[in-house]
Amino acid sequence: MSAITSLLLRSPLHRLRSKSWAIVSVDGGESAVVRYHRDGDRLVVLGGSSQGWWRTIPSEGSATVTVRLAGTTRSGAASFLEGEALDEAMVAYLHTNPGAWSELGVTPTATGDDVAAAAREAAVVAIDLR
Repeated sequence: MSAITSLLLRSPLHRLRSKSWAIVSVDGGESAVVRYHRDGDRLVVLGGSSQGWWRTIPSEGSATVTVRLAGTTRSGAASFLEGEALDEAMVAYLHTNPGAWSELGVTPTATGDDVAAAAREAAVVAIDLR
């Protein structure tokens, strides 16, 4: 599905998927199709275990990223979320992307503690768009 979604997001028909999907790459490297939650100029995305794009983000600080979002290309700074910011971002992300529950290995009836524990084991990245 990623190849088809990637082609769609790069085409004039991007509106069919742009409300919840984007293409991201770190420092011009490998690109990946990701689901996102948007809050103003901040995107929250999960780095999937089969995707390598997020592995080059430093654990401290940020990395420059390029995002294909809603038919336009934007740059931004990507960093990992932690603590309370991580918990809040995951609640918003799961509300926007209900299909992501299974990616985290939790069910929609999971407690807040279960979601927080699963989020801490995932690569949850904030992208601040410029």
